[in-house]
Amino acid sequence: ILDPLADKMLILAAFLGLMMLGRASAWAVYLILVREFFITGFRVVMASDGVEVAASMAGKVKTVSQMFAVGFLLMSWPGGELLLWIAVALTLYSGFEYIFAYVKAMKKS
Repeated sequence: ILDPLADKMLILAAFLGLMMLGRASAWAVYLILVREFFITGFRVVMASDGVEVAASMAGKVKTVSQMFAVGFLLMSWPGGELLLWIAVALTLYSGFEYIFAYVKAMKKS
């Protein structure tokens, strides 16, 4: 639990810093922030219900896309804002995957 949490805190700190510098959309950062905290808490609920949902490929792609977005935005390279919104879309998609996996697991039990 601590390793993914540390990754999330590092990425979120970078996005918040970029937002404060005016390099990242506040809405994009807000959506990523809300999803990350919601899913982190949701995973605790899933664990308390005995449901283990492994990290999906979408979650891994989400993390990579966020890192690329941070890198591009830090360097002020063209396409950084586009990568940020791609990261937002992947972030939300992977969040919905966790919710659907939980519902599926609960229907089985």
